[in-house]
Amino acid sequence: ATRCVAALAAGRQGHPHAGPALTYAYHKGSLRVRPFAAIGLGLLAGHEGLGHATESLLHGLRERSDPQLRAALCVAVGLARERGARSTLAEIVRGDDPVGLRAHAALALGLIGDREHSAPVLRALLEETREPELQRETALALGLLGDREALRVLDDLVRHGGSAYVQGSAAVAVGRIGARESVDGLVSLLGDTREPTMGRAMAAVGLGLLLDRSEGRGMARIAADLEWWLFTPTVLEVLSIH
Repeated sequence: ATRCVAALAAGRQGHPHAGPALTYAYHKGSLRVRPFAAIGLGLLAGHEGLGHATESLLHGLRERSDPQLRAALCVAVGLARERGARSTLAEIVRGDDPVGLRAHAALALGLIGDREHSAPVLRALLEETREPELQRETALALGLLGDREALRVLDDLVRHGGSAYVQGSAAVAVGRIGARESVDGLVSLLGDTREPTMGRAMAAVGLGLLLDRSEGRGMARIAADLEWWLFTPTVLEVLSIH
């Protein structure tokens, strides 16, 4: 567990010396450590001048067979905003891999941020899939891309998503896109006491994101000057929204 967290910390720090250590852990570490080392490399590649850290990630995404490791690699290339991974991720999304892996690939396409390339793939998936996990992560990805063309399907999921997490993810996506024409659906979900509390809470988050065009970054200021022992359940809930 310590090695796993250290891998993430090393990637976040962005020190050039972290690259060899993370690469070694990715190739030679235990099965538990390798996914974290991959994500650490993705975080490292996000720092200026360290984009070469994605080379082994791209190779692994194409050649590895372990679904858990490949899911981590999807997240890693997404965090690195590695555009060279777009085609491979799209193939995973459209393929017959396990649902969890396809969901991670969909999220990664949203993290990379190439709306022109990725939004059509994600819209098609959202139209056809009935898998809640895929619906949830695809909605989130389209929200990250700010894809207004997906609003019709997202609005329908807000109203008839089938599960609180699908409805909620669609609500947050609508909020991120900033679709004022979708306010009625969010308000309706928020005020419907027959709906699960989780879905209604995420509708409130969606409305907040729609109104706050900083995408919720201002909420981090709530905890900026608090000691750790003042992190009440309410503060933790606010911080978890972003």
